[in-house]
Amino acid sequence: MRKLDTNRQGYDLYGLIDGTHSRIDPGPWPVVRHSIRDLSRMGLSQRSHALLHNCGDMPLYAAMQELPRYRHFLMLEHDVEMQSDDAVGLNELRRAWPRTTNSILLA
Repeated sequence: MRKLDTNRQGYDLYGLIDGTHSRIDPGPWPVVRHSIRDLSRMGLSQRSHALLHNCGDMPLYAAMQELPRYRHFLMLEHDVEMQSDDAVGLNELRRAWPRTTNSILLA
Protein backbone atom coordinates (compact mmCIF):
# COMPACT_ATOMS: atom_id res chain seq x y z
CA MET A 1 0.00 0.00 0.00
CA ARG A 2 2.82 2.37 0.81
CA LYS A 3 4.22 2.00 -2.70
CA LEU A 4 0.79 2.62 -4.24
CA ASP A 5 0.33 5.71 -2.09
CA THR A 6 3.67 7.30 -3.02
CA ASN A 7 3.11 10.12 -5.55
CA ARG A 8 -0.54 9.09 -5.98
CA GLN A 9 -2.62 11.66 -7.89
CA GLY A 10 -6.27 11.83 -8.86
CA TYR A 11 -7.72 8.76 -7.15
CA ASP A 12 -8.45 7.40 -3.71
CA LEU A 13 -6.69 4.37 -2.28
CA TYR A 14 -8.43 1.74 -0.15
CA GLY A 15 -7.30 -1.62 1.11
CA LEU A 16 -9.49 -4.66 0.48
CA ILE A 17 -9.32 -6.87 3.55
CA ASP A 18 -10.73 -10.36 3.93
CA GLY A 19 -12.09 -10.55 7.43
CA THR A 20 -13.39 -14.12 7.14
CA HIS A 21 -10.92 -15.58 9.63
CA SER A 22 -9.19 -12.66 11.32
CA ARG A 23 -8.93 -8.89 11.70
CA ILE A 24 -5.97 -7.37 9.86
CA ASP A 25 -4.58 -3.97 10.74
CA PRO A 26 -4.47 -1.94 7.51
CA GLY A 27 -2.30 0.80 8.92
CA PRO A 28 -3.26 4.37 8.01
CA TRP A 29 -5.34 3.56 4.91
CA PRO A 30 -9.12 3.31 4.68
CA VAL A 31 -10.40 -0.19 4.01
CA VAL A 32 -13.29 -2.19 2.68
CA ARG A 33 -13.65 -5.30 4.79
CA HIS A 34 -15.44 -8.32 3.38
CA SER A 35 -15.99 -11.94 4.30
CA ILE A 36 -17.40 -15.06 2.72
CA ARG A 37 -20.57 -14.46 4.75
CA ASP A 38 -20.87 -10.89 3.36
CA LEU A 39 -20.50 -12.15 -0.19
CA SER A 40 -23.05 -14.93 0.37
CA ARG A 41 -25.56 -12.30 1.53
CA MET A 42 -24.98 -10.56 -1.81
CA GLY A 43 -25.79 -13.81 -3.62
CA LEU A 44 -22.16 -14.56 -4.45
CA SER A 45 -21.17 -18.00 -3.29
CA GLN A 46 -19.52 -21.20 -4.33
CA ARG A 47 -18.81 -24.45 -2.56
CA SER A 48 -15.13 -23.97 -1.97
CA HIS A 49 -12.89 -23.51 1.01
CA ALA A 50 -10.77 -21.21 -1.15
CA LEU A 51 -13.61 -19.04 -2.43
CA LEU A 52 -11.77 -15.73 -2.24
CA HIS A 53 -8.57 -17.25 -3.65
CA ASN A 54 -10.36 -18.83 -6.61
CA CYS A 55 -12.72 -15.91 -7.22
CA GLY A 56 -10.52 -12.88 -6.63
CA ASP A 57 -13.02 -10.53 -8.25
CA MET A 58 -15.67 -11.08 -5.56
CA PRO A 59 -14.19 -8.52 -3.12
CA LEU A 60 -14.52 -5.95 -5.90
CA TYR A 61 -18.29 -6.41 -5.83
CA ALA A 62 -18.31 -5.82 -2.07
CA ALA A 63 -16.35 -2.60 -2.61
CA MET A 64 -18.71 -1.46 -5.35
CA GLN A 65 -21.64 -1.97 -3.00
CA GLU A 66 -19.97 -0.26 -0.03
CA LEU A 67 -18.58 2.68 -2.03
CA PRO A 68 -21.32 3.64 -4.51
CA ARG A 69 -19.99 7.18 -5.06
CA TYR A 70 -17.15 5.79 -7.18
CA ARG A 71 -17.62 5.13 -10.85
CA HIS A 72 -14.26 3.57 -11.82
CA PHE A 73 -12.58 0.83 -9.81
CA LEU A 74 -9.16 -0.70 -10.28
CA MET A 75 -8.23 -3.66 -8.12
CA LEU A 76 -4.69 -4.97 -7.74
CA GLU A 77 -4.11 -8.30 -6.07
CA HIS A 78 -1.47 -8.68 -3.38
CA ASP A 79 0.99 -10.48 -5.66
CA VAL A 80 1.13 -7.80 -8.38
CA GLU A 81 4.63 -6.33 -8.63
CA MET A 82 4.87 -2.70 -9.70
CA GLN A 83 7.65 -1.77 -12.11
CA SER A 84 8.35 1.48 -10.29
CA ASP A 85 8.62 2.34 -6.61
CA ASP A 86 5.60 4.62 -6.73
CA ALA A 87 2.21 5.17 -8.35
CA VAL A 88 3.40 7.06 -11.43
CA GLY A 89 2.15 4.40 -13.87
CA LEU A 90 -1.21 4.27 -12.16
CA ASN A 91 -1.45 8.06 -12.34
CA GLU A 92 -1.12 7.79 -16.12
CA LEU A 93 -3.92 5.23 -16.22
CA ARG A 94 -6.12 7.48 -14.09
CA ARG A 95 -5.61 10.39 -16.49
CA ALA A 96 -7.20 8.27 -19.23
CA TRP A 97 -10.51 8.21 -17.32
CA PRO A 98 -12.99 11.09 -17.58
CA ARG A 99 -12.06 13.95 -15.23
CA THR A 100 -15.53 14.22 -13.76
CA THR A 101 -15.67 10.72 -12.28
CA ASN A 102 -14.63 9.58 -8.85
CA SER A 103 -11.96 6.92 -9.06
CA ILE A 104 -10.57 4.42 -6.60
CA LEU A 105 -7.74 1.95 -6.41
CA LEU A 106 -8.31 -1.12 -4.30
CA ALA A 107 -5.28 -3.09 -3.22
